[in-house]
Amino acid sequence: MYSLETANFAGRLKTLRKAKGMTQEKAAEELNISIEHLGNMERGQGKPSLELLVEIALVLYLITILCHLRPKYVILC
Repeated sequence: MYSLETANFAGRLKTLRKAKGMTQEKAAEELNISIEHLGNMERGQGKPSLELLVEIALVLYLITILCHLRPKYVILC
């Protein structure tokens, strides 16, 4: 099991999505989830599975950023 502070995650998810210039519709499509599920996560009313969390990181290029900042801590680098 994992712990995820829902309020922080919700705000960061929305901020990162917008910073990438993605609409909820586009992000949901790329993540292969419903717009409703994405909206719920952005409002702190839902949280992703671990698999979806990894997919979110890949879609929003967080893995690439982390690899450059802290490569020894990111297994996927």
